[in-house]
Amino acid sequence: MSALIDSWHHYPNIIAWETFSELDFATGASEALATAFAERASDLIRAHDPEGRPVFASTTDLPLILGRPWSQLWASRGVDLVSLHPYDINLDSTVFARVQAALSATAKPVFIGESGLDAAAPDGTTLTSAVAARGGLQQAVWTELVSGAASARALYWEDGYAAYYPQTGLPLVQALNDLDAAAAPWLEGADYAGLAPASVPASANTPCNVSYLAGEAQVRGYARSSALAPPDWSAPPLPDFPLSLAFPGGASDGAWTVTFTAPAGDSLPQVQASSANNTLSFTVPGGFTSLAFVAKRVPPP
Repeated sequence: MSALIDSWHHYPNIIAWETFSELDFATGASEALATAFAERASDLIRAHDPEGRPVFASTTDLPLILGRPWSQLWASRGVDLVSLHPYDINLDSTVFARVQAALSATAKPVFIGESGLDAAAPDGTTLTSAVAARGGLQQAVWTELVSGAASARALYWEDGYAAYYPQTGLPLVQALNDLDAAAAPWLEGADYAGLAPASVPASANTPCNVSYLAGEAQVRGYARSSALAPPDWSAPPLPDFPLSLAFPGGASDGAWTVTFTAPAGDSLPQVQASSANNTLSFTVPGGFTSLAFVAKRVPPP
């Protein structure tokens, strides 16, 4: 390991070192043994990497799902960030729920290390190779950007490993190269300081599932029709509807502007909004099945 770090540490595109993936799947592993291993590995890496990049080891999401996350590992010096591996046909809502569960159990950054619509190999029978899967994956990417996670688009099969399976191969990977083309410009230059995650479930008055990050002067969110669901991820466009978002940390009353971004990346005209009693209210324009939005407080005169 030290030889590897000595050889590779000068590459600027390395953002972190993962010393072991899914420790709970290793034969004979226990949380105590895994923690000791992770600490020994991280000590060695820190001694050989002058750049001081984050170091971590991961588990599957099974301990978290079962309500017994490996908190000892997460709290140890062997882990600078918590890595999640969510897989589900409803990947967007699952990612949001898992990130919130992890954030409630640790003060360290939560990182999506790998993910997908199905953990099984892409043999042609899973949603991974379905044509309509693109819509579900795009929903997941947008949701990850407002989930409180420190990363997005960590797709296991779709971003590389499918190339090793003859039923899918490199064409599946290449077909999804632009999956986040609209989300990337929306993220560029964004300041997430002081933003806390929250959500609004779909209801009779709100035909969307809404995930968002809110702060005193900014709210960044993603709303998608509750009818967008696997396996086809298609739904009729929604009409205009009112939306109210609570501020997790509280906010003063005042005027806001909201800019919406359509799924293809086009920006829509701004709408006016207002906050009162720690709630931001505005109207979401119709004609779409999903929209990202950024709300900003209007400075007082």
